[in-house]
Amino acid sequence: MTAARLAEDAGELEHAVDLYRRTLGLWPDDGFARGALHAALRRLGRWSELATSLRHHSERAGTVDEASRGLHEAAWVLEDRVGSAAAARVMYGQILDRAPTDGHARDMLDLKVDGRT
Repeated sequence: MTAARLAEDAGELEHAVDLYRRTLGLWPDDGFARGALHAALRRLGRWSELATSLRHHSERAGTVDEASRGLHEAAWVLEDRVGSAAAARVMYGQILDRAPTDGHARDMLDLKVDGRT
């Protein structure tokens, strides 16, 4: 982790991303490494990779709320940054699989199915 933060401080974000991923390969539940990886991917504008990482983190989440938060962010990234409403629909469907009463996911899925976005 120290090496990754030093790489970031030196402006070597690509190297930092690699180091954060290596850390997560060894300790997949390291919340600090995951958050730092997500922040670095945002700064680099690597939106598809960010969405994938958020989805993978959601699969390992300890609670439905944590999983839903990650999937909501992944859906937003996919729609707003990647420009893929179809991929966002998949994320909203996955949220509803975990939390059928999630009103925001249901509303967003309904909007996308009706073609209003």
